[in-house]
Amino acid sequence: MQEHKNTELVPSNLSFESLKKLNKHGIEYWSAKDLQPCLGYSEWRKFENTIKKAIKSCEGSKNNPKNHFVGADKMVQIGSQTERKVPDWHLSRFACYLIVQNGDPRKPEIAEAQKYFAIQTRRQELKALAGAAGEAGYQGLYGGLSVDAIKARKGINPQEQLTDWMDRTELAANQFRISQTREKLKREGINNPKDAIAIYEAVGKEVRAVISKIGGTLPEHIPPAEHIKSVEK
Repeated sequence: MQEHKNTELVPSNLSFESLKKLNKHGIEYWSAKDLQPCLGYSEWRKFENTIKKAIKSCEGSKNNPKNHFVGADKMVQIGSQTERKVPDWHLSRFACYLIVQNGDPRKPEIAEAQKYFAIQTRRQELKALAGAAGEAGYQGLYGGLSVDAIKARKGINPQEQLTDWMDRTELAANQFRISQTREKLKREGINNPKDAIAIYEAVGKEVRAVISKIGGTLPEHIPPAEHIKSVEK
């Protein structure tokens, strides 16, 4: 069977995010036909072999491939008035990631794509860590109360930022907690998310103990101050 070149496809210099599409339900997906040249594959057969490897990886990770790899046909123009039906796949972001991981590492496009997904994964990890660590820090300083519980205790709208209602004393306690946590993480070279979260909570408890020892008002007992927007005005 003669292999056909992918000459009808999008330019290979388009970015991954620019190729994203939305289905009628507003869910993002990528066309394998669009993705093929961006990953350095001129032959569909070889690229589809990579897709099949990615599907096996998906199964191995205990994810249902049907949720990430959806077979689809695509009409392409091969003449002035002639179209041909060619196979295609609609891919989730996770599917694209697996394709890149199973791609030919000798291709510079694959190497760049792997670097891109590594950066994106790290950003997601940092974002998740920031949320979990921030919650742990508050619990340490506020006697085990979650952020939502602190807002409820102070009568603050759940949609509002807690820091927008802090007076100078409460804000200073939190700033001290955060700065000391960062210094401890840096000093001890901690980059494991689980250990970092434990440090956030531990430092919060230590700051709380200092406040209690000197007879200060514990932060959960400090009433909300004037909202920051009013102060700015």
